[in-house]
Amino acid sequence: MHPQFPMVDPLPDQSLDSYSPTRTAFSDAARQRIRRICAASNDKAHDRLDDAIRAAATICAREAREAGARAEQFVVVLKREWSGAAHAGGVARQRAMELATRLVSAAIVEFYRAE
Repeated sequence: MHPQFPMVDPLPDQSLDSYSPTRTAFSDAARQRIRRICAASNDKAHDRLDDAIRAAATICAREAREAGARAEQFVVVLKREWSGAAHAGGVARQRAMELATRLVSAAIVEFYRAE
């Protein structure tokens, strides 16, 4: 326990470890679709970016459903993958956050569409 805040445990919460799936949850094809969002993020044609987001959301949601992931697990992994791709792709932080919101929203719609 923290000496000044007795209700706060300084150790990291391990209770979510089994909740969060590993990074290997998506196929290489899904990761490639996510990386294409980075490439399209600076494109002036919004159609290309919209298409890239829709394609990534669709394949990632399908893979998550097929793996039996819960929506919460899916979103955690998707955000991790996007964060890594955006960083590696040199997407500015503010732009990456905007695109993350769009990607996650589209992916959630796709995740529940098949139900």
